[in-house]
Amino acid sequence: MLGSEELRLTAKLDLVSTADGTTLPVETTRGRVPDNEQRSWEPERVQLMAQGMLLREHGFQVDHGVIYFAGSRTRVDVPFTDALENRTRLSCHDFVDNQVRLQLFALAYNLGNFQRRLALPRSVQHWSLTTLWKKLVKIEAKVVTHARYVVFQMAEVVVPKQLLRAILERIRRLRLPETVPG
Repeated sequence: MLGSEELRLTAKLDLVSTADGTTLPVETTRGRVPDNEQRSWEPERVQLMAQGMLLREHGFQVDHGVIYFAGSRTRVDVPFTDALENRTRLSCHDFVDNQVRLQLFALAYNLGNFQRRLALPRSVQHWSLTTLWKKLVKIEAKVVTHARYVVFQMAEVVVPKQLLRAILERIRRLRLPETVPG
C-alpha cells in the first residue's frame, strides 16, 4: 500500500516494474480491451494515473503506466498527460472515501484472519476468507416476481450444528477470566 497526505489518497498497487531508473505502474483487470480510441476506460486510466502520482510523490520517475487486460492478454500503454493528471486531481475528493474503504477492508481482512486463527476448529482453519464469508456470514436472497405477487427467496446456507458449536465454544474460551476482587 502506498499513501499520500497531500493527495489524500491510499492505494494498493497491483504491480510496479522498475528498469533503467524509470518506474512503471501496471494495473491488471480481468476484462478485455474496450473498442474505443484510448483502448481503456476512463476510471482505469484515472486509477493508473493516481498510482503514478503516488509513485512520483515518493520520488520515482513515472511518465506512463500499463493496463493489462487479462481477458484478452493485452497490455495497453497509458501516457500520463497533463489532462489525465488534472482529471485525476479533480477526482481526488472522491479518493477520501476510497481511503476509508481501503482501511476498512484492511481491518476486516485482519479481523477475518484473527478469527480464523483463534476461533475456528482445525478442520476448517484452511478455509479462505471468502469461503468463511460465504458459509458463516453471507446470506443470499433474490426477489422473484409473479403476475400478482412478489416472493423473497432466501438461499439456504447451512453450517452443521457441530461446527457452529465448536466455533462458539472456541470464542467462549477466548474471554478473559473473571477476576475476584481482592
